Amino acid sequence: MAYPHYRDANLTDRRLRRKDDLVDDPDTLTDQYDPGTIFAVVGGVAQAGNLTAQFTPLDTAKFPTPDPVVFAVTTETLAQGAAALYAAFNTALGATAGVPNNRHLGRYIERVEYTAAGTGVRIVPNPFAPPFLPTMSGAGTMTLTFTPDDTFPITGVAAKQVGKNVGPPGAVVLSVHSVTAADDVNGIGSCTFDLEVLRVVERFDPVTSQQLRPGVRSLGTLTGVTLGEEITVPLGGGRFGVRVTNIANQPSGHDAFDVRWDDVVT
Repeated sequence: MAYPHYRDANLTDRRLRRKDDLVDDPDTLTDQYDPGTIFAVVGGVAQAGNLTAQFTPLDTAKFPTPDPVVFAVTTETLAQGAAALYAAFNTALGATAGVPNNRHLGRYIERVEYTAAGTGVRIVPNPFAPPFLPTMSGAGTMTLTFTPDDTFPITGVAAKQVGKNVGPPGAVVLSVHSVTAADDVNGIGSCTFDLEVLRVVERFDPVTSQQLRPGVRSLGTLTGVTLGEEITVPLGGGRFGVRVTNIANQPSGHDAFDVRWDDVVT
């Protein structure tokens, strides 16, 4: 997966993800769902009440904050809580007489997917949304957790071309860094992990022009990757994500993995 490359001087490395745990990322390839998915899981001790989900942009001065999504749990089961969450999001993402039911929510969230047998809802962010933080409140002993990261979106969109007269960049370069709670870069140490790059195959209904659930394909997995190591992946444009697994020996003071990327010309 490593090829010679040079950087365009006009581009800077962009944040792809801020992975704030040491757990293996979900396997989105096997079940073919968007690698940018937010997994919202209802947990804790089930009880009747209201839960509130809020999506707040990191830069509230520049970007609008959508109204909170409030959903009532009328029966004391976690599965019913997930069903209520799914219904509330579908209502919020809809419109009444052409007026959005939840102001600005569509800027951040594209759609929701629910598995009836479980307690979780898959929330698919708008890949072009400004960085935002999902949080929850309410319902006493019930909880609502968001994984795999604390900030979304977590996929990138590689350019089809760089500059006015330059052809397809052909690749993206990735690197992963350990950062502290103050967002300072840690030392490399002996930390290693496996990194899989996933290409999102976008799909649309030609009749309704509505987006369909995308396909996902793997561009390969590198094992034993070290912090700061640059990985160059052939990718002629389009959306992509990464899966981090088998993390070992995180540095002292580690708070999160900062995944950075850039378009490159091969």
